Amino acid sequence: MVRITIIKAPCPALSVKKGRNDFRSKMTYSPEPSYALACIIGFLDKYLKVEHEIHAVDINFSALGGEGTREDSFKAAIKTAVNERPFDFLLISTQFMFSQGWAELIAQEGRKANKDATVIVGGGFATIFPERAAADGVDWVVVGEGEHTLVHIINQVLSQKDESFCELFPFDGYVAADGHGRIERKVEKALPIKDLSLLPMPDWSWLDIARYKEIVPGLSLPVMTTRGCPNSCSYCSTRLYWGRSFRYRPCEDVVNELVANCREYGVSSCHIVDDNPAFDKKWFIRFCKSISEQDCGLVLNFSNFSIKTIDEDVLDSLSLLGLNRLTVAVETGSQEMQRFTGKRLNLESVEEIVSQIKSKGFKVHVCWMIGFPNESLDQIRMTIDMARRLRTESMQIFPVFPFPGTKMYEMAKQEGLVKLDESDYETMHYQNAGIIASSEWTGEDLLKIAYDANIEMNFLNTPLFDTPEGRKRLLGSMEGLVLRIDGHVIAHVVAGYLQQAINGDACKREEHYQVAARALEKDSTFSAYLAWDYVPVRDFLDWKDNQDRLSGVA
Repeated sequence: MVRITIIKAPCPALSVKKGRNDFRSKMTYSPEPSYALACIIGFLDKYLKVEHEIHAVDINFSALGGEGTREDSFKAAIKTAVNERPFDFLLISTQFMFSQGWAELIAQEGRKANKDATVIVGGGFATIFPERAAADGVDWVVVGEGEHTLVHIINQVLSQKDESFCELFPFDGYVAADGHGRIERKVEKALPIKDLSLLPMPDWSWLDIARYKEIVPGLSLPVMTTRGCPNSCSYCSTRLYWGRSFRYRPCEDVVNELVANCREYGVSSCHIVDDNPAFDKKWFIRFCKSISEQDCGLVLNFSNFSIKTIDEDVLDSLSLLGLNRLTVAVETGSQEMQRFTGKRLNLESVEEIVSQIKSKGFKVHVCWMIGFPNESLDQIRMTIDMARRLRTESMQIFPVFPFPGTKMYEMAKQEGLVKLDESDYETMHYQNAGIIASSEWTGEDLLKIAYDANIEMNFLNTPLFDTPEGRKRLLGSMEGLVLRIDGHVIAHVVAGYLQQAINGDACKREEHYQVAARALEKDSTFSAYLAWDYVPVRDFLDWKDNQDRLSGVA
C-alpha cells in the first residue's frame, strides 16, 4: 500500500508583515475549495495502478478557527497535516507564486516527519521557476499541467511500468532533484493533454463540505470547462500553465460533474473558473441548454467572459441558466494600450456590447488595469473615464504587476523598466505596485488612482443606489465587507446610511457611524473621501457634526 499525502499550501504570502499593509494594498483572504486537489485525487485514483491511499489537506480551510494570528494558524495546521498520518509521497500544491514560501515550509516539515518520503511540488512558482522550486527537501518539481506527470513520477520512484498510461500521456514537464537543492534532470513541458475526455471527474470526497458550509456561507464549488488560451495578452500567464492550445472538455462530462456536485455533495452553487468559456459558441450554447434541462436547482456563476465572444445568442443562453451578472475584462480605456497589451479590443464596440448586456437585464462587473510599461497619465485617465462612462454595477481596478515569464515582463525588463527582485517571490502579487518604472507616475500614484476609483465607483457613486433592489444588494455587500475587513470607514458609512434609508434603522446607522468615527482616529486612509460630495458622506458628516456639538455641550 502506497500512502500519499497531498497538501494545498496557503494562498496568502508566508510573511504577512512584508511590504505595506494598508487598505490600498491589503490582500483580502477568502478560502475557496481547492479544485487542484480534487482533480489530482480523481486522476490518481483512475490512473495510478499500484494500490494506494490518499490523504488530502487544504491548509487554507483546515487553519480556519485556529488560535493566534492567521500565520500561526497556518503553521500549526501544516504541522498537523504532515504528522497525523504516515506517508510515502508528499505532494504540495501552490496556486500562486507568492505562496512558494509555504511550499518550502511544508517540504521542510514533511522531511522532519519522514526523511525517506518523496516530496513533489507544483503550482505557479514551480512552473515559472522550476529550478528554484527544487529547494532543500524537494525531490521533484512539476511544471504546468501536471496530473499525468505526477503519475509518471510515482511510477518511476516505485519502479512500476505502465505502458498503456505512457501511450496516453507523455512524461514531460518536470525537474528531478536530489532533495538538497541540486538539479539532476530537467525535461521541458512539450505537449498538453490534448483529449480532455481522458480526465476523470474531480473527487471532492476528501473535503468536509458540511463544515465548509458552516464557515463559508454560500459555498460554491469550482469547475473548469477548458484548458489553454488562444489569445496573446502580454500581461497574462495562463498560457504558461496550460499552453496555447485551447481545449474543451466534453460537454457531457462538465454537465455530469455539475450535477454530481449538486446531488452527491449537496452543493447548490458552482463557479465556472474559465476566462473564456464561450470561445466556441456552439459548445457553449449546447452546454447552457444541457444545464438548463437538469432538474437539480443548481446555480451557476462564471469568473469571466471575453467580451469578444458575447452576442445576443450567448446572452440568451445565459438567461436560460437564470444568470443575472457577467464579468468582462476590458483592462484599459486607451486604444493604444489595447494594441500594446495584445488585448486588441475596439473600445467603441466594448461600449456597445456593455449596453447590450445591460439591456438584457444583466448586471456587469468590469476588470481594469493601470500602469502598463510606457503608459502615460493621460492614458490612465482614459481608463478611469471609460469606467465612469460604462457605469457598471461594479468594477475592479489594479496596478499592473508584470509577472515573470509573461511577454510584458520580458519586454519591460529589456527596456530597463522593471524593478523586481526575482528572489523575493512573496512580493509577486498584483497588490504590489511600483514594479514598473515610469517618469510620469510612481507606484504610490497608481495605488491612489486605483483606490480612489474603487471608492467612487463601488461605494459612493455606484448605479446600485438608483433602484430599491440595488440598494438592498449594496447594503448586503457592505455588511459582508465590514465583517471581513476591520476599520473600512467608507463601507461603514455606506452601510449606516443604507440601514437608515432602507430599513429606517437608526440604531444600526448609529453603530456603523460610531465604528467609522473611531476608525478615522486610528487610520487617515479614508479622510480624503469625506470631502467628496455624495449623499452617504454628507449624512455621516452631519451626524459627526452633531456628535461633536453634543460632546462640546457635555
